Amino acid sequence: MNMWTNPWPRLELVPAEGIEAIDATALRILEEIGHRVTHEPTLELLRGAGLKIDGDVVHFDRGFVREALARAPSSFELQARNPEMNCVVGGNHMVNSPTGGAPFLSDLDGGRRPGNVEDYIKLVKAAHMSPQIHCIDSGIVETMDLPVETRHLDMDYLVMRHSDKPLMTGGTSYETTKDAMEMAAILFGSTEAIEKTPGVIGVVNPVSPLVWDDRMLGSMHALANANQPVIVTPFLMAGTSAPVTMAGGMAHWCAENLAGIAILQTIRPGCPTVFGGYLTATDMALGQPTLGSPEWSMSILAGAQMARHYDLPFRGGGGWSSAKTVDAQSGYETVTGLWPALLSGTNFMLHAAGALESTMIISAEKMIMDFEVLRMFEWMLDPGLPVNDDTLAFDASAEIGPGGMFLSATHTLTHFRSALYRSELASLEDVNLWNEQGSKDTQVRANERYKQMIADYEDPGLDDAIDEELQAFMARRKSEITTSI
Repeated sequence: MNMWTNPWPRLELVPAEGIEAIDATALRILEEIGHRVTHEPTLELLRGAGLKIDGDVVHFDRGFVREALARAPSSFELQARNPEMNCVVGGNHMVNSPTGGAPFLSDLDGGRRPGNVEDYIKLVKAAHMSPQIHCIDSGIVETMDLPVETRHLDMDYLVMRHSDKPLMTGGTSYETTKDAMEMAAILFGSTEAIEKTPGVIGVVNPVSPLVWDDRMLGSMHALANANQPVIVTPFLMAGTSAPVTMAGGMAHWCAENLAGIAILQTIRPGCPTVFGGYLTATDMALGQPTLGSPEWSMSILAGAQMARHYDLPFRGGGGWSSAKTVDAQSGYETVTGLWPALLSGTNFMLHAAGALESTMIISAEKMIMDFEVLRMFEWMLDPGLPVNDDTLAFDASAEIGPGGMFLSATHTLTHFRSALYRSELASLEDVNLWNEQGSKDTQVRANERYKQMIADYEDPGLDDAIDEELQAFMARRKSEITTSI
């Protein structure tokens, strides 16, 4: 299986009575205030389920919500075309995906620029080569040099072609997401194959506060119709799209999640569901989200607690940063999102590597730096800190004695290659050697490593018949879409 196992105790930020109070307030929001729903098929579905609807505002009865939660699985398997890359979302497992949705990319060679197909393929290849990345978002960067109406087909295909890891589709409407479902069915052999074991995961976002629009609900319907996992992800900014207090923001987070989950489980009972979201502060002078803030970190911990309260997998964390370049700010803001994800028991972490400028940019160098941080976390999880006769090393202590040097101990010679972490990126040499080698800072070394990963890329290949069928489907859909414009 292609994922982490996190055996650590979960950090509980909110006391039990606080969790109950947040849940109670979320249910009160659902019942008394409701959610605006601007998708007629969903309104018809909820009307048929007996919910109270005033115009386009749906009031979700708490009993209805509880029944929906009971139908959602607590974990599920996500398949890849290489079975060794399958992963489990939920329980004590953690799945990482690189950043998604960036319209721009940057590197030391070309600077900040619109996303394009050439760089898109390089980023997918680098993500494929990283053992710390388990699922690849087809929105890793927008391919701005392709027609906007049809580029979703190319972006999903290029992940399918250049990686055999699971796919996260970037579909943002019923049509684009349905296309991804049909391509996945081709990739895995049939619709029944992906309905049995999901082969694609998708994200749907409400318009906070308390609105579910037609595009996101259309995407939810397409995912649910194929029984593919849906990550429900409100993005809340305290003081603008959510109450300014953290507790109030968490209540809105839960209310929007529960509304989305209730809709999803009404469309298709038992459809795999992930409780996700973001709550961060707003810079009141600029009106901008402050990613990497303490509020952001606390919301990850609290969000994971709420997901456990509802017995659902949790999507949280991520290496987000508001920084415009790879600098100290981008480093410390990233770690404020990555550490809480680990401590909270996050099950699915999108934006795990590469994000700058509040995910407007994916940076090649930062992605490599984030890979290194993830590799450190992976090492802490496995091997962790095993305690046994061998690791306690009493015989080595007896061999060396007081004032000795463990460098020559038999135990050290046996274990030095595996017992200690060794960075693939950091500068550990003395300053004289560092100067002799060109005085390369971390960005330069990351740029070189990015290029080396692409040079070392091992093509997983794709069956010729499947490739031909995917190409034919894309050609047909592009013709249909272009004709309808």
